[in-house]
Amino acid sequence: MPDPALALMLTRQALDALPVNVAILDAEGRIVWTDDAWRQFATDNDIEGQPDTIGVNYLEVSRDTDELGDAAAEGIGAVLAGDRTTFTLEYPCHSPDEQRWFLMWAGSFDEGDDRFATVAHFDVTDRVLAENEVEAAAEQLSQERDQLALLNQVVRHDIRNDVQLIAAFADLVREDIEADAVDDETVERLERISQQSTHVVDLTSAIGDLSGLITGEGEPSLGAVDLAAVVRDEVSKLEQTYGTEEADLTVTGVPDLPLAVDVLADEMLSSVVGNLLTNAVVHNEGDRAEIAVAIERSDEHVHLRIEDDGPGISPARRRSVFGRGEKGLESPGSGLGLYLVDRLVEAYGGDVWIEDSDLGGATFIVALQRPD
Repeated sequence: MPDPALALMLTRQALDALPVNVAILDAEGRIVWTDDAWRQFATDNDIEGQPDTIGVNYLEVSRDTDELGDAAAEGIGAVLAGDRTTFTLEYPCHSPDEQRWFLMWAGSFDEGDDRFATVAHFDVTDRVLAENEVEAAAEQLSQERDQLALLNQVVRHDIRNDVQLIAAFADLVREDIEADAVDDETVERLERISQQSTHVVDLTSAIGDLSGLITGEGEPSLGAVDLAAVVRDEVSKLEQTYGTEEADLTVTGVPDLPLAVDVLADEMLSSVVGNLLTNAVVHNEGDRAEIAVAIERSDEHVHLRIEDDGPGISPARRRSVFGRGEKGLESPGSGLGLYLVDRLVEAYGGDVWIEDSDLGGATFIVALQRPD
């Protein structure tokens, strides 16, 4: 028959050898024994009182500290009362130097007529950090999928608009030819077909750069782009799409634009301007929409201002409409176009923000760098 004293000694040594913080509580929740790991943890973390914490009521210390402390006290109390066999709780226990997570396990046992509970704390930091990395990777993949879906929709929209214009001008040219009425206007239409066709090719070339930008795997190929020409072209598209009658749409400021003003961008600058102009129309709740465009130059930047007479955007929502501070497309109120505008302008080294408009609505201001 084994020696009881030897068995007790071996048991204590075995518990002390484990890298687990272990304490034994009496029926009232007072600590009656702790292992080496428990005492070392108390010393390393400057826990008040003796490192072994013998005599401390664990339930009272845990209770009323926070929601997790209340849960621990309630769970261990249920184990001591015999209402449950075991109890587990995972919780953070960060130090100034590192992040840590532990899993607490509690189970009861009887010694004669007395009830005791074993409380063990297992360090599960490595597992939690690994799980966090997996979740972060999954979240990144999800965002990249959403962003690529955005790219697909917006680029298809822009290309479709160009192709529709090409088809419309081609129909007009065909009618002129059939009517034997080829004149300067026909030549102008042919020139417009050529310009829009070139723009479609340029847009498709820029898709690869933009895909790399959105996934974080590449940088856009930036160069000098004539912002004034882009604004005039996008305003023309907007007028052809939504009408130029006074009852439908009025765009002012185009004649006052500079003849040419280069900014650092790429072919997708047309998406920035086009989406901002379209946004001003589609969110206008009136019978007509009024838009004012302007370009202002400084030594280092060029500012594009697009004002509207719509309902405006409250200061509290001016970040969220771009998807900033939220999960991209899941941001409340962010549209596909505005999210892409923000991403593109950021890639150009610029900025975009919203102010009140003298027309009564919102003013979108895009600050772009001037090329060297």
